Amino acid sequence: MWGAFVAVLCLAFAGHVSGTWLKSNDPSMSNMGFYPETMECDDKVERCVHCFQEKSGGEVYMHTFEFTTNPVKYQINMFMGKLDRKLYVMRNNTEKVFRMCFEHNWTPKGQEDFKVDICMDNNFKDLEVPEGCGDPAALVTFDYHHSDDKIHGQQILYCTPNAASALPA
Repeated sequence: MWGAFVAVLCLAFAGHVSGTWLKSNDPSMSNMGFYPETMECDDKVERCVHCFQEKSGGEVYMHTFEFTTNPVKYQINMFMGKLDRKLYVMRNNTEKVFRMCFEHNWTPKGQEDFKVDICMDNNFKDLEVPEGCGDPAALVTFDYHHSDDKIHGQQILYCTPNAASALPA
C-alpha cells in the first residue's frame, strides 16, 4: 500500500501529466494526426464553433465543437444518426485546467468490437501553439480502436481567430 502511495507522490512532485501527443517514430502511432483548427466566432469571440464530417465503415458522422465564454462552456457533439453523443464541461473561468474523457465500447451486430475514446482538456503547458492560432481554447483527442487493428485518431487544437487575448480569465 505504501509503495503505491509513494509512487503517486513521486509522480506528483517530479513530473506532470499531459494529454498532448508528442512527435514519435513509433509506427503504431502513424495513424494519429494533430490538427490546429481556427473556430468561427461571433464578433465578441463569446461563442465559437467548428464542425467537421468523418466517414467510417460506410457511415457519415458529424462532429461539432462549441466554446462559449459566458458561461464558460466547452462542448463536443457527435451526430451518428442512430446514436448521438454530447460531452461538455462548464467552468467558472478559462484559467482552471481540466481534462475530461469519455469512452464508448460496442460490438455492432455481426461485426467486431469497437471502442472510441474522446478527451477534452485545456492544458497547453507543453504544447507548441502553431502560428495562426489565436488563443488556444481546447485540445480534443479522438482515438478509435477497431478490434485488434492499429489505433486511428486525431488530436485537434481549437483556437480563437485572433491573438488579441479574447478569452476572459
